[in-house]
Amino acid sequence: MKLLKNIFLFSTMFIVCSAINAVPNFELLNKSKKTIELTLSDQLVGLPETKKSITKDIAPGQHWNYNTQKNSKIMLKITDANGTIKASIYSPNKTTYLTYNPAKTPSLYPQTGPFIGMVGNTQSGLPLKNNVKSSDISQK
Repeated sequence: MKLLKNIFLFSTMFIVCSAINAVPNFELLNKSKKTIELTLSDQLVGLPETKKSITKDIAPGQHWNYNTQKNSKIMLKITDANGTIKASIYSPNKTTYLTYNPAKTPSLYPQTGPFIGMVGNTQSGLPLKNNVKSSDISQK
């Protein structure tokens, strides 16, 4: 009985610690000069009942992290003073670390990180080795 109790306690601690140290699979860095409103929806492909949505304001120079559902299609709507852009991303088993910069075309693109990507991480320290590519992002 004591052995079973110890196994249960160890398993619970392992799960809790793993969840705390989980690396987010979505990040948006706002490089515009104004606060933007981001609406993110993610849904498992072919299962409309799994759709989740969240809206968040992101200040200039700030990033926002989120854990999307694994292998889901991500739909984004970004609203700023210049209007709204919409994008969708479906890239199974990849991270989605993006930068929004309305001064560039396209304004939404994969993060490269400091020093033109030579560090291999985002500015917030997330690994870029499995990040989406520009071709994975469909913008409207």
